[in-house]
Amino acid sequence: MNFNLKKIVYLLLFVGIAFSCSKNEENAELVTETTSKIEIINKCIDCGTDDSLFYFYVGKNASFSSLKKSAIEYTKVEEELGKNNPLKVFYNDEMAIVKIAPLNKEEVGRFKEKRRGVKAPKELSLSDLKQTTAARGANGGFTKIALDRIVRGLKYNRTFDYINCNYAKDGCYARAHEMYRLFKGAYPNNKIYKIWGYSNQSSLTAKSSNGCCISWNYHVAPVVYCTTDSKWYVIDPSLSSKPLLISEWSNKISSCGYGQGSKPSLRFSSPDVYYRNKNNSYSEYDYSYSKTSCVLKHYSWLKKIYNDCQQTIAPSCN
Repeated sequence: MNFNLKKIVYLLLFVGIAFSCSKNEENAELVTETTSKIEIINKCIDCGTDDSLFYFYVGKNASFSSLKKSAIEYTKVEEELGKNNPLKVFYNDEMAIVKIAPLNKEEVGRFKEKRRGVKAPKELSLSDLKQTTAARGANGGFTKIALDRIVRGLKYNRTFDYINCNYAKDGCYARAHEMYRLFKGAYPNNKIYKIWGYSNQSSLTAKSSNGCCISWNYHVAPVVYCTTDSKWYVIDPSLSSKPLLISEWSNKISSCGYGQGSKPSLRFSSPDVYYRNKNNSYSEYDYSYSKTSCVLKHYSWLKKIYNDCQQTIAPSCN
C-alpha cells in the first residue's frame, strides 16, 4: 500500500471513529434526558465548605448531595432556590446526578397541576395517638417482648435483607413505609403511626452502625404503642437493635456521641404518608408500594459496595 493510499485509509478510519463518538454522545444525551425528573431542591446550609461544590438536598432524600458548580447554572439555581421553586434533575445511566436546571414555563405548569390534587396529611400530636389507642383497648398495641423480637428480626434475620438497615444515611422514608406494610399484614388490629424528626438550625446528626457521623435534614420511622408499660416506642433498626422510647430516638438523631446536637422538631402522621415536608405543605403517598420497592432495591443493590460512611448514588424512583 503506497503512502497516499495509507493516508486515505487512515482518514476514513478517523472520520468513522469521530462519527461513532458523536453518535454515542447523542445517545448519552438522550439517556440523560429520559432519566431526568422534576424534584424540589433545598439548599444545604451546613453540609460543606468547599467553594467549588454546590451542596443540596434533592427530593425526599434525607441525605445531601453535591455537584461541581461548573456543572450547573449556579446563579440561576441559586435564584430558583430563593423562590423555593422545583428544579429539573438529570441522572446518568448509573443514577448519579450530573446536572440541575431550571424548569421552563410548560414544566412548571405540569408540576403545579400534579401537586394540586395532593391533600396534606392531618397533623397529629402524641395526645391524639394516646386517645386513639385508649379507645381501641389492649388489642391496639404490642407487648415489649414482641417489639424486641420485631426489631432484632428486621436487623438480623436474612428474610429482611432487602431492607438495608445498615445504610442509615438515606432511604428512611422507604424503610419506614415497608415496615408499616409488614406490621399491617402481621398485626392488622394494632395501630401504627410514623414519627418524623426535622432539623432546625442545623442538620440532624447521628452515629451510624459503622461508627461514623451521618447527617440528615429529616428522619422518619414507625412509632407503636406498647401494652406492657403503656409507652410509645420507635422501631428504627438503622439506628438501634432494640425499640427506642421517643425521647431516646430524639436523642439518637441529635447527637453523634460527642455531646448533644440540635434537637429535632418532632411530628406525627398516619402511617400511609410516604413523605411529608416540615411544614406539612407537601406530602406524597405510595399505596402501591412501587416507590418503596424501587428505593429498597436501590439500597439493597448498593449494600455490598457502600456503607453509610460514604456518599453514594441517590435513587431515582418516581
